[in-house]
Amino acid sequence: MAAKITLVLAVITAVLLAACSADSDDTSQPTASLNVITTIYPVTHFAERVGGDRVTITSLIRPGIEAHDFEPTPGDIRTISSADVLVYVNPAFEGWVEAAIEAADADIVVAETASDLEETGSDDGHDHGGIDPHVWLNPA
Repeated sequence: MAAKITLVLAVITAVLLAACSADSDDTSQPTASLNVITTIYPVTHFAERVGGDRVTITSLIRPGIEAHDFEPTPGDIRTISSADVLVYVNPAFEGWVEAAIEAADADIVVAETASDLEETGSDDGHDHGGIDPHVWLNPA
């Protein structure tokens, strides 16, 4: 739980630092927008609520696409490489994400929202290597 709180604070700090990077004495200039790439809708929703009008969100996985089977296109890799931040759940859920980050070869902040997952049984109909990365379904 402490790791999740730390991650949330890190993302908020990144957003605030990007917003504060504009000259604070000149209010006529628009606030800088952080380019954030997300994977699935729960992560997108979270990033939109945390970043507000200080972020531009692009979700890689469109509605109707199965996140487990998603394969990024070359255009998706370019999208990742142009981002400031990539927010995703966990490699156990998005098995493609680490290779996509490496292929993008960009200097971006990568935020794994569920990095401290605990070992569980696989009772959801598919296996994630002994952990359950569906954290948005568990209010605890």
